Amino acid sequence: MAESRAKSSITGDVEEKLAALSHEFKTPLAVTLSALQLLQVKLENNQPKEFREEYQQFFDIATRNVYRTLRLTNNLIDSGRLNRGFTRPLMQYTDLTALLQAMVANISSYGQTRGATVTYVGMATPLIAFCDAQMIDRILLNLLTNALKAVAPQGGLIQIGLKQEEHYAEITIKDNGCGIQTENLPYIFEKYWCKINKETSDKSGIGLGLYIAQNLTALHGGKLHVKSKVNVGSTFTLRLPLIPPVNENTSAFGSAVADYQSDWQTALLQIEMVDFT
Repeated sequence: MAESRAKSSITGDVEEKLAALSHEFKTPLAVTLSALQLLQVKLENNQPKEFREEYQQFFDIATRNVYRTLRLTNNLIDSGRLNRGFTRPLMQYTDLTALLQAMVANISSYGQTRGATVTYVGMATPLIAFCDAQMIDRILLNLLTNALKAVAPQGGLIQIGLKQEEHYAEITIKDNGCGIQTENLPYIFEKYWCKINKETSDKSGIGLGLYIAQNLTALHGGKLHVKSKVNVGSTFTLRLPLIPPVNENTSAFGSAVADYQSDWQTALLQIEMVDFT
């Protein structure tokens, strides 16, 4: 009887997650479809001048919601791959200082839409780590997205720090946002955990971002942890070995990364920051 109740409870939890997931996919797809239908009506009405003046807003709506759907899809795929051990870092020598400085330059405009200032307060000299640059970008963009959602609509401050501690790089993302309740801190890295703070307007997501970030960190032999206080803010710290062991779960390149304006970074930035366009 107890086993039956346990199975029923698990089934109910899964069904609840699937229902929430279906809703998350349905919303951006429905909005995209509406925007495309409006574009079609304007084309059929043969109003070229009006169409040119007004179509951009509908195109933007459709584009944003496609990116939102892509983000949900990417999170689901990555979560499944991580569960099954199919994700392998492609290790290469990466200048973390340059990566973070480029990230701040790229993300500042997204912060402005939220009334937030994003600054880099870390070391200025190069800090070379042997890591998967795309994975590190993914981790940090997830943390920055959460920080932008947590800060107030005006007056938000997000600081990105970098320092070296012996054989580790320590990256911090600190915000002055709404913070996380103490009782919720032990659970925020769990899969599908999503607790919306009443003080933030964000209602999106299915609780996979931090789960993925923590697992990508673990693949590098690193650790990700948080300190937070309600109405004061949060500080996420990524502790990354500069030279992690390369094993059967990693692939090594060995060349240094110099260009952080590559296509993959641009696409990832557009997907992760879609809520601030």
